[in-house]
Amino acid sequence: MAQTPKDMSTWTELIGRAQLRSLVDDEGHFWLEQNATKKTKWAKLARDGHDVAWEFSKWLVGTIWTEVNADCDGPVANAVHIYTGAQLRTLTMNGAFVSSEDNPGVDSQSGCGSNSDYVVQWRFSIG
Repeated sequence: MAQTPKDMSTWTELIGRAQLRSLVDDEGHFWLEQNATKKTKWAKLARDGHDVAWEFSKWLVGTIWTEVNADCDGPVANAVHIYTGAQLRTLTMNGAFVSSEDNPGVDSQSGCGSNSDYVVQWRFSIG
């Protein structure tokens, strides 16, 4: 039997902890069964034996999917420091040399939140 939004008994995909029935129709709309355990008038209708489902547009589902599955990996800090031996001796003459640098992140993708901004503190000393 073909799955159709008009007959929830044909829906075979189960999702989430509540194992709710769901369906993606031919137009790309996502349908999700009402969770009958909730305390809403819609859940009461479901408990009373009515088929209650929510339809989400293809655009909304795509937007949410992009936000939830965003690839947020990227560079956070990068630097190169070149010193001569004489410079290192001078920098560590009175103990450890300590430096802090601001590393503003690259533009974040949608769903990743605001851009990162890391302050990296590093030190070296003569051992």
